[in-house]
Amino acid sequence: MLYCPLKKSRLREGLNIVSLHIYYYLEYFCAWEFVERFEKQRSLTEEELKTEVFGQHWRDESWHEVLRLICGMVGERVAGKMIEYLMEQDGKPDNFMNLFFAAECLSETKNKFNIKATAAKLVDSLKSLTSYGYINDSTINRFGSKQYQIRKIRTGAVSAISRLWKDDPQTLAWLKSSINSDIDPSVRSAAVREIAKNYKDDPETSPLLQERALEDKHQEVRSAAVKALAKYKDDPETLPLLQERALEDKDKWVRQAAVEALAEYYKDDPETLPLLQERALEDKDEWVRQAAVEALAEYYKDDPETLPWLQEYALEDEHEDVRQAAVEALAEHYKNHAQTLPWLQEYALEDEHEDVRSAAVEALAEHYKNHAQTLPLLQEYALYDEDEWVQSAAVRVIAQHYQDHPQTLPWLQQRALPDEDEELRSAAVKALRPTLPRQPRNLALPPTTCSGG
Repeated sequence: MLYCPLKKSRLREGLNIVSLHIYYYLEYFCAWEFVERFEKQRSLTEEELKTEVFGQHWRDESWHEVLRLICGMVGERVAGKMIEYLMEQDGKPDNFMNLFFAAECLSETKNKFNIKATAAKLVDSLKSLTSYGYINDSTINRFGSKQYQIRKIRTGAVSAISRLWKDDPQTLAWLKSSINSDIDPSVRSAAVREIAKNYKDDPETSPLLQERALEDKHQEVRSAAVKALAKYKDDPETLPLLQERALEDKDKWVRQAAVEALAEYYKDDPETLPLLQERALEDKDEWVRQAAVEALAEYYKDDPETLPWLQEYALEDEHEDVRQAAVEALAEHYKNHAQTLPWLQEYALEDEHEDVRSAAVEALAEHYKNHAQTLPLLQEYALYDEDEWVQSAAVRVIAQHYQDHPQTLPWLQQRALPDEDEELRSAAVKALRPTLPRQPRNLALPPTTCSGG
């Protein structure tokens, strides 16, 4: 009985590594059986291999590994026929899966240079996808589903070309041309990433990335170039450029990328810590300040200045996202500090924004579960916080972190009674539902009200 990848694919989730190896062997033997029938037994013709095996299954991703393996086992001529067949299919309804999968099959062939004409035709088809769809200046910053799919197709084509033809000198020239001339910033960004990944040692790469980080008109491309440049630590121009972008770029996403790159790759430079502190205090955008706060806590947690700085500035920031980042950083990196628990308790009660209070509630449950004050405090937040999201967060973490505590089930059941606040009751019912299979059959939850019947 022939092994069926479709059935196997439904079982992958949750399998241990031994089971996964078994299934990968099954994929190999499934491919081997088709090849055996085609090459040795002659019970499968080339046309049947093309139409009945590839034709029936190329849209099913659970079969892709088997089909790729077949292309690697048969000769290049036959593999080329399968690849050409895939290229002829109408892939538009499937976001051109036929072409992307054809590229994967080509990568499995023993020597793609033996089917140069097929390979050349495929690369031309992929290049055409980099201009698929319609994008102009009025839609360049829109992220609707259609625009997202267009960009995913375009950038996927760039990646496939770079991966399969990186040794072809024409590929680097094409990527450079795309960086300089393509109208779509997502294509230019993809080309930046591919050049940085596959041509790091080319002497022109670092200057090209520097030029894009400074001159490209779109923040997406400048951000990609900044992230790619951070790995060029041996270039003396890299650090000054990153510092300048962190301070001067007009776009928040580029400044954020530079802040994160400096923290990750230049944390030992004496100018990095002061720059991060300055960005966390002075940057006009909360996302950049948040990134700087997170970088300080992650990369400078042992610096004597960091904890006092977080206490004095980050927790008092005007924007809730920065304060939330500070709360989470304190809980994660300073949970053993004597003052952290009182801070979290205070911010869970007193911060004006529900996101900060919710973050403090979750941090208390995760990092201070065994502290005597934590469960009573969480119950208090669930009952008395003025915001339903904080109440729901408290109920959720009580159910999650105290499921074996003798008070939890009775407390949740009490909160689920009809005379409780509707939002609190709804949260308690949701928290109780996963426990129902373990409870007596006669345990019934009161129904929640539902507008519309």
